[in-house]
Amino acid sequence: MQLSAFARDAGFQIGWSIARKLGLIPAPGFELAFQAQVQIEVGDAPDALGRKTNNPLNLTAPRADYWPGQTGLASGGSAAEPHTDFAVFGTLQDGVEAAAINYTAPSYKGVQDAIAAGAGAESIARAIAASPWSSDHYPELVADVQQLQVEQTNAAVGDGSALDQLAAYKVALQAQLEDAAYKPITQLQLDIKRIDGALKTITDELSRVAKVLEGGGANATQEATPAAS
Repeated sequence: MQLSAFARDAGFQIGWSIARKLGLIPAPGFELAFQAQVQIEVGDAPDALGRKTNNPLNLTAPRADYWPGQTGLASGGSAAEPHTDFAVFGTLQDGVEAAAINYTAPSYKGVQDAIAAGAGAESIARAIAASPWSSDHYPELVADVQQLQVEQTNAAVGDGSALDQLAAYKVALQAQLEDAAYKPITQLQLDIKRIDGALKTITDELSRVAKVLEGGGANATQEATPAAS
């Protein structure tokens, strides 16, 4: 499975909007569960309904102004499960916020509890699959998240993308810190300090590897002193 840029962006925003609304500090990488969910819902087609309607999780609505930011209704779905009640939003941010609002409902307590417990993306994906969001309960979601985690780990070893992932997580946590409605400030500050340490460790390791490669390749790599973890 590959994430489209749309799924990567919308899923990241949905995950962090849920955390913000519930006052939770999620685990690094938790948003991958929502990115995979968006990918399943919207797919890769540039003219997919969820893209055209700014509705990344294909929310339905009983009327044209049900959700904040909603501007109308659209028809879509499959021949087996047609819909005339897909919500249309003015902006993608409106669709993201509506999805996050829906996830704060009592029906999704399992997802909320998983985020609150600091669970990883796979556990959150299981909670999403067990929730009433999709009538077929996303039979592929957990496997998709597992595959994406392996691919991200492999990529991080080769190109330093782990640094980018931690940096994005830190930025999102800092945004939480600046939210006046957000409560666990002390814990959040500690988390940011921890991430700063992890970023420095990764940066130092990347610098060390670059110097080793410049100085002699594989043999020098074997002799290099590992960076402190």
